[in-house]
Amino acid sequence: MLNIKIWKGRGKILTGQNSAYIYKLKSFLNFVFPSEQATIYQQKALDINERELGLDHPDTMKSYGDLAVFYYRLQHTELALKYVNRALYLLHLTCGPSHPNTSATYINLAMMEEGLGNIHVALRYLHEALKCNQRLLGADHIQVCVCVCVTHKHCKFIKDRHIEIY
Repeated sequence: MLNIKIWKGRGKILTGQNSAYIYKLKSFLNFVFPSEQATIYQQKALDINERELGLDHPDTMKSYGDLAVFYYRLQHTELALKYVNRALYLLHLTCGPSHPNTSATYINLAMMEEGLGNIHVALRYLHEALKCNQRLLGADHIQVCVCVCVTHKHCKFIKDRHIEIY
């Protein structure tokens, strides 16, 4: 495992946003090999961002989403859903439903729900991401086309297994 020490330049301890950045860097360097330690670093970065920047800051919302991905990679799906839902809630409050990060969060949430076997819920989130991307980028944009393909793949999965859509 890669081990990085937090540098204390000229006897000063890094605090606030600098510390959050260091913990975030450490977590992503450890992300290559999913570990509890990387998740701990990301949690520390989130705690610092909440305290120093507030809940309505984009870095704090991103920290929630990043932590959700870390938990998901460690197969702690319930915790991942808790953090990704928090990120989505904060994004709706501060950025609105037509923000690129809101769309990306819908997609992450859909993949997590799919992993739990909640295909109908995943499909609803994919539709929300699709609507968001269409508003942002227009119907002919490549990212919208990808959303359409993924959504159709899920609809085909449901149809092939004779699952009722309600």
